[in-house]
Amino acid sequence: MKKLTTTITAATVAILLLFTGCDKYHRDRYTGTWDFVTEKYKYIPDATGHLTKKEYDTTFYYSGKITNDERYDNRLIIMYTETDEINVGIDEDGYIYPQCPLSYGSKFSTGKFANKNQMNLIFDWEEYTPLGNGEYYGVGEYFEMQGTKTSKKQ
Repeated sequence: MKKLTTTITAATVAILLLFTGCDKYHRDRYTGTWDFVTEKYKYIPDATGHLTKKEYDTTFYYSGKITNDERYDNRLIIMYTETDEINVGIDEDGYIYPQCPLSYGSKFSTGKFANKNQMNLIFDWEEYTPLGNGEYYGVGEYFEMQGTKTSKKQ
């Protein structure tokens, strides 16, 4: 009887560990200080004002941070310059996806944490101003970012 009780107890503990061991806060592994290398491109409007091409603008380096968005279980805030941040969703496999409404006027954001210390992210923003007669003038920027974690959660 004691052996059966021990087996049931062990099985119960294993099941509890399985469910409580799930990484409910999977995003925590990505928080901390990060070195970001970001290539910035400017969208070039065509004759109708639509943004159809992009042109390299600059590369910047910044020691920023990634923090949890405390309002949601599945969001991170990436501070990639002193004044700029993007709010993104994160799934359990480290895929980064856009939020609605998209932060910073972003049309899209997509990326992936390769592991808890490496990430890649692409995002952009666009804005169109009506000029009348059905014409628009567009402005926007496109970013390609790589990040390397330099310290753990703050």
